[in-house]
Amino acid sequence: MRMRLKYKLQGFTLSEMMVVMVLTVVVVGLAFAILTLVQRQMETARKNYQGNTEVNLLRQALWHDMRSFPRTAWTPGQKQLELGFNGTNVTYRFEEAHVIRNGDTLDVPVYGYSFYSKGLPVGNGPIDALELKLSETDTEHKIFVFRPGIAADDIP
Repeated sequence: MRMRLKYKLQGFTLSEMMVVMVLTVVVVGLAFAILTLVQRQMETARKNYQGNTEVNLLRQALWHDMRSFPRTAWTPGQKQLELGFNGTNVTYRFEEAHVIRNGDTLDVPVYGYSFYSKGLPVGNGPIDALELKLSETDTEHKIFVFRPGIAADDIP
């Protein structure tokens, strides 16, 4: 004889559990995809910020040094800019992917440079202004730094 249970246990069917599992997998997959996109955007923003920081550091260092040292000279063979006064010297070396200032490396690629003395382009020797091109194609990415005129510059 068969016995009947008075109380029926409540539960989920196998098909209901499968639907829940599929929905969970879809939601987790979307979450990981969004997380990956956010991580890529954060990495790009970090690289842009770091690049802009390096450019600003170079601009500030050049601006400060051009105003602090009255003797400024460009040596094209060594790709070197020397600034000095009373035994204190600062040297900038322009290499392919970076600029070295007294041993400090700034990761700023310089694609071209121009040097000026009294408003005229010069190839070497004393200068009072410089322009650095920081992009191969874009003409807006430049640094222009000058030293204000000093009366002693005009005395022969």
